[in-house]
Amino acid sequence: TGVAGLVASALGAHVILCDIPQVLFLAETNFLKNKDFIQGSIQICPFDWGQLSTTTTIVQKQAYDLILVSECVLPQLYPLEPLCDAIAFFLLTWKEKKTKALIAYEHRPYPKFDPITKFSQLLNERNLSISKVCATQLDPLYQADDIHLFWIFPQSDHTFLGKEDTDTDHRALICLDWNGHEEKQIARFQMDQTKFFQLELSQQDEIGCALWPSALVTAHYLLAVDPSQKKSKTWHVLELGAGAGLVSACLALRGHKITSTDVPYSSALKLLKANLSHFDNVNILPYAWGAHHHDHEDYNYIHSTQFDLIICSDCLYNSSAVTPLLHSFIHLLAPSIHNKKCPALLLVNEQRTALDSFLRAFRLDPSFTHLDLIKLHLPPSFALIDCLPPHRQPSPIAAFYIQPKGIKTEGQQPRTPSVAAPLSHWIH
Repeated sequence: TGVAGLVASALGAHVILCDIPQVLFLAETNFLKNKDFIQGSIQICPFDWGQLSTTTTIVQKQAYDLILVSECVLPQLYPLEPLCDAIAFFLLTWKEKKTKALIAYEHRPYPKFDPITKFSQLLNERNLSISKVCATQLDPLYQADDIHLFWIFPQSDHTFLGKEDTDTDHRALICLDWNGHEEKQIARFQMDQTKFFQLELSQQDEIGCALWPSALVTAHYLLAVDPSQKKSKTWHVLELGAGAGLVSACLALRGHKITSTDVPYSSALKLLKANLSHFDNVNILPYAWGAHHHDHEDYNYIHSTQFDLIICSDCLYNSSAVTPLLHSFIHLLAPSIHNKKCPALLLVNEQRTALDSFLRAFRLDPSFTHLDLIKLHLPPSFALIDCLPPHRQPSPIAAFYIQPKGIKTEGQQPRTPSVAAPLSHWIH
């Protein structure tokens, strides 16, 4: 229909509208009906993605600032490779111009593969990066669960987004979509722009088989302060109550060594193994809080291993969990056991009565007098589920960092990832 280009021209842009010859009459008709609103200029011409060498009007133009692609990722109708070839041609030919592409995509099931994942992989093979536009940057009225915007740009160029974009979305992790039926769901994620993974979820089994918002907050924070990208530092991490395994998966993709645990013989532990068993750097073990079997190999390994970081994400869902979790912390956070240093601990939870009970008990327990409990102030966007509309976003999340007393941190507690120093300062 040409609507995206017509709007751009109404704002003053000089636009070429193109499509295959059979449907180009739609753009021509809409241009004639709206030509009084045009502030820039409009040129209409045919273009077949798979015939770059024979298309002269578009290819021979000196340069473009922006390529708009709306509703073209449709493998049911068109192969994706020619589209990716055309995008790569325009973006890489005028790389010095910093030409970029903005893609509008509506998620539709396709039996052979997931369209946007395949599309992203094809772009990556052509030295292009794809980055989802954060939902906070969209108009709250004009967005939908299944419609997404993506920037596409050369892999060597990460500067075009500008200060506004980098200030509003610091996250290395993007939730692409969250779909399925009531019994089984699939959540798909994009991490560090080029890594894609999915997690199987279940709403019918126990609560540990769902993906809770606290896990998203934990993953966003740890990816933001992770020094491994710059300093080649590998963490040894223990996650308690890992559930679907989001946090463990993210840190494993960054190259860290992970021990991921959940309740023995539970549906959550079975799901955890299904989601993470393909990672070579993830060790999946059963672990029940408060139960310390001195003759059990898995428990002995966990209690004797020198972990850099312990993660506890949304483990306090009711007050009955407080006492056993505290008992496990006594063993895991005691610096004298097995002559190991005290690890850091990140506790992230929804605001529940169980969390209040835990914080009171922790502060009163003499076993933890050697530790400081510090509340972290993190960006609200860390709890954002991109594929959900504003009225379905999660409840408030509280995050706490537990460290040995006397450890100095750099400046104030972090409000943005760029100054999130405490965790990486301690784990060295």
